[in-house]
Amino acid sequence: MPTVTAADLVAARAEGRAIGSFTTYNLETTLALRDAAENTGLPVIVQLATSSFPFVDRATLLGVVRAAVVGSPSRIGVHLGRSRELDEVAACLELGCSSVTFDGSHLPFEENVEHTRAAVALGRRAGAWVEGRLGAARDEDGCFDDPDAPGARYDLDAPGDLAGLRMTDPGRAAEFAARTGVDALAVQVGAVQTGDVHGVGGPGCFDLDRLAAIAAAVPVPLVLDATSGLTDVLLRGAISRGVAKINVDAELRRSAFAALGTTLTAARAADHDLRSLLESARRSVATTAANRARLFGLPGAG
Repeated sequence: MPTVTAADLVAARAEGRAIGSFTTYNLETTLALRDAAENTGLPVIVQLATSSFPFVDRATLLGVVRAAVVGSPSRIGVHLGRSRELDEVAACLELGCSSVTFDGSHLPFEENVEHTRAAVALGRRAGAWVEGRLGAARDEDGCFDDPDAPGARYDLDAPGDLAGLRMTDPGRAAEFAARTGVDALAVQVGAVQTGDVHGVGGPGCFDLDRLAAIAAAVPVPLVLDATSGLTDVLLRGAISRGVAKINVDAELRRSAFAALGTTLTAARAADHDLRSLLESARRSVATTAANRARLFGLPGAG
């Protein structure tokens, strides 16, 4: 199975396109993402959320994911998303992840540099690429990192929890990338959240000018997280400003739940046909992921 490499991200940035990184939780969502890659002919990253590991241990989940994609002719990466533990990064690399994100964004700057550099060393030994993070975003439970962490910047004046975002500073981003050797950098430039994503209302703010300044200062591909609520125009604008990897999660979950809700009655009537119920979710997630992959993968974003 061809994988997604750091060179693929570099090429995507140079060509004005991005690669979708889609969160998986089980076999059905993984198969859906494989379907999206094969149906579009575009590279796809299957991303494991560390929040899943309390429900299914990482060895089992990674085994399921790798078994589902290993025979595919498509270019599919298996990525560990937003881990804050170096031991977890090492374990997932050993289990076969082709790339990882080490998230030290909650740490003071110097500690983030130190820990991320250690994660990069682990990745190099495993032949994997490593993404770092600078600037605070919501975690997978919808909570912000500690707003009192040293080095915090409060450049976003938005209602409610959005005011707690710590925006990425272009100069610090350049220093961070140079000192850590990361292959990609996830940044925070604002958010536009809809009320059913994390329970936060309000339009928020998404700073494309800041993103352009970061891209001008940082040579590695940039990564965008928490993209639910961003319009296609904003996403394409972000891609034209150096974003080469876009993480997608909430849209997939909403898509799966919509399909399950539509199919549940019929599946119950058909002797509780669990297979048809799960298959409907798979088809829906595959369609959503394929549509996102095509949007991101159009060359020459503008």
